[in-house]
Amino acid sequence: MSRDARSPWLRAILPAAITGILALLSNITTEAQLTGQEAELLTVRLSLSKFINAGAIWAGLAIWAGWCMTGKGRAAVAGPLACTTALLIHYGLGQALSVYDSDVWASNAYWFVAAVILGIPLGLVGAIAHRPGPLGWIAALVAPAGVIAEPFAMGMFTSPAGIQLPWPGRLSSIVSGTALVACGTLLAILVARHRHSGHTHRPALTPSRTTEAPRRGRRTTGP
Repeated sequence: MSRDARSPWLRAILPAAITGILALLSNITTEAQLTGQEAELLTVRLSLSKFINAGAIWAGLAIWAGWCMTGKGRAAVAGPLACTTALLIHYGLGQALSVYDSDVWASNAYWFVAAVILGIPLGLVGAIAHRPGPLGWIAALVAPAGVIAEPFAMGMFTSPAGIQLPWPGRLSSIVSGTALVACGTLLAILVARHRHSGHTHRPALTPSRTTEAPRRGRRTTGP
C-alpha cells in the first residue's frame, strides 16, 4: 500500500488512538484524591475526564474518520474502526498498566457493540459532510451540534434534585460542560468557514474523449 493510500487511514485512526490514551489517563486517580486531601487536583482530573469521555467526543471520532475517506464504503468501515481502536487502546493499555483487571473486556463489551452499530452511520455522516447543499450542511453540523448539546442533555449545569454532590464533582461538571459548549461553537464556526470557502468534495468528472479527424496537410517529399 502506498503512502498516499495510507494517509487517510492514519488521519482517521490517529485521533482515536490519542483519545483512548487520554481517556485512560484522565481516569487514573490516587488515594489522596479519593479521601479529599487533593480536592483541587481531583477537580482538574474530573474536568478532563468528563470532557474526553463525553459521548459526543467519541461519536465525533467516527464522523471524523468518515470525513477522511473518499467514498461511502470506506467511510462505513472507518467509522466503527476508529471507535473500536479507541476502545482497544483504552482498555488494553489500562489492563497493561494494572488500572483495569481482566474482567474489563466482558463488563464493557456493549461499548464495542455500540462502536460497530453506531460507527457505521456516523462514518457515513462524515462522508456526506463533503457534499454541497443542505444535506452536506446538516451532516457537517452534526458533530458540533452534538458537542454543544452534550452538557445540557447530561445535566452538567444543574444538580440532581435532592442530591448534594461534593464540590469537585459539581465544579468539574460545569467546567467540562463549558469547555464542550465552547469547543462545539468553535467547531461550528470552523465548519461554516470551511464550507463557505468552497472546500467541499464533489464527484470527479470523467473527461470525455474526443477524437479529431486527422489533419490533412501538404505532403512533402524528401530531397
